[in-house]
Amino acid sequence: MTQDEIKKLFRYEDGKLYWLEKGNGRKKDLSVGSKNDRGYIRVEFNHKAFAVHRLIWTLFNGEIPEKMEIDHINRITDDNRIENLRCVSHKINMRNLNLRKNNKSGMPGIRFDARQKNKPWCVEIGNKFVGSFASKYLALQARFMAEVRHGYN
Repeated sequence: MTQDEIKKLFRYEDGKLYWLEKGNGRKKDLSVGSKNDRGYIRVEFNHKAFAVHRLIWTLFNGEIPEKMEIDHINRITDDNRIENLRCVSHKINMRNLNLRKNNKSGMPGIRFDARQKNKPWCVEIGNKFVGSFASKYLALQARFMAEVRHGYN
């Protein structure tokens, strides 16, 4: 959907889009969309589904370049305030993932492997194995150094 099409259909206010006109089950000034199973807000128009965060980005900034994604900076998938959105590559977007539920370290890329008796803290960055470490502290240091080396900050 183009920026002009979005402007004709919706009004933006504090991270939400509202219908400008009623019709086809729509009510004027009603916020649009509903959450999908991943927590993103989607809206359907003319039998096609749209991610609201992508519509909001386009409304403010124009067309999203090819191979780029819209990332929620604070990782809250239904927080669609324009100041919480950024246009990034897939690689950068993947760096901003929530921690896995089974993460024991509190840091991405660091996992505890009880099978490794002497060095149970394993560190990875992207798809690269950094090493195994005797303490969580050493693993955190290694992860930080790997982030610097690979341009994560």
